[in-house]
Amino acid sequence: MYIDLSAVYFVFGTILSILGIALLILLIILVVKLIKIASNVGTIINKNKENIDSALEGLPTITENVVEISEGLKDVSEVVTETTADLIVAKENFTSQIEFIKEILGIISRVFFNKDKN
Repeated sequence: MYIDLSAVYFVFGTILSILGIALLILLIILVVKLIKIASNVGTIINKNKENIDSALEGLPTITENVVEISEGLKDVSEVVTETTADLIVAKENFTSQIEFIKEILGIISRVFFNKDKN
């Protein structure tokens, strides 16, 4: 029993040809869709050209405003940092004064309670 190689080549050649044609059809469909997308993007840009132009004209003003706001935020953050440091110092002072008052009250209570026991 012999296998005719020309028949095998014909079958593989036919299958590869069909796959190649299918691939070409898919590529054509892809190119058509890409052309439609590019056309839609162009239409959207043309419809919004005035808005895009006005937005681009306003960009320098917007960037200047952003710079001013960031400088203002730097100043505010410096003030907040200083205020926080001052509050921490005030809290420590207040805490130490409360501790001092507690010690004085403890001494006074020991003095009076010790008198009553004697």
